[in-house]
Amino acid sequence: MLKQVAPQWIWLFQETLIGKALRRVESVSPNLFSRIASARLAMDFRNLLAHDYSPVDDDVVFGVACSDLLSLMRDLESLLLVD
Repeated sequence: MLKQVAPQWIWLFQETLIGKALRRVESVSPNLFSRIASARLAMDFRNLLAHDYSPVDDDVVFGVACSDLLSLMRDLESLLLVD
């Protein structure tokens, strides 16, 4: 079954999980959340994907995930190295 899932939908699922996790970080540690440059953007993107029921362009989601996810990962890695 998993082999039949398009790569774009895997990215969509990951974006949703990341946005949800960042919401938890925001509530538990606002100071840490404020140090993640693209956290708000990732959360807003997650909310759009999860709650906006208008059609979603798979290619746009995949493109955003590929470009912005790398930036978010760099932010998180730098925080892990500091803390």
